[in-house]
Amino acid sequence: MERSTVFDRWMEPGALFPMGKGEDGSRYNDYYRSLAVERGCLSGSRHAVALMSPAEQLVRHVQSL
Repeated sequence: MERSTVFDRWMEPGALFPMGKGEDGSRYNDYYRSLAVERGCLSGSRHAVALMSPAEQLVRHVQSL
């Protein structure tokens, strides 16, 4: 039995929805899997994903220039 990777486990929830199963004709999982491979190449790993930061982390207050 092949051991699942963290990435495989990360992709599993998407497969619970019709879009993730390809039932609507989209290739949602193929798209995100290939994007993760591309980001992995750029970061020197097998897969990498980009996650959104919470809004409060996106605000930067500059005291002076």
